[in-house]
Amino acid sequence: TLTSGQSPVFRDEAGNAGALPGGMIVKLKADQTPRARALLAEAGLSPVRALDPEGSTWLVESPAGTESLSRANELHESGRFESVSPNWWRERARK
Repeated sequence: TLTSGQSPVFRDEAGNAGALPGGMIVKLKADQTPRARALLAEAGLSPVRALDPEGSTWLVESPAGTESLSRANELHESGRFESVSPNWWRERARK
């Protein structure tokens, strides 16, 4: 049983592990960049940091686990942003 703040381990088709440690990646539409922080706040999101120099992609706070996945899907489907996805942790591949 998982407790709050924990994520189940997911496996993709190739068997690679992934988890949801918290946070979402929000990609803004082209005309939204100048108002990035305000738009994120209007959507109830707390920005952590911009992930690119243009300020069009942001890491925002969200709980760990499936709640992050559900919230990212909800925001993506709303059409408010170019895209929204959970901040997936991926297992490193050995070379």
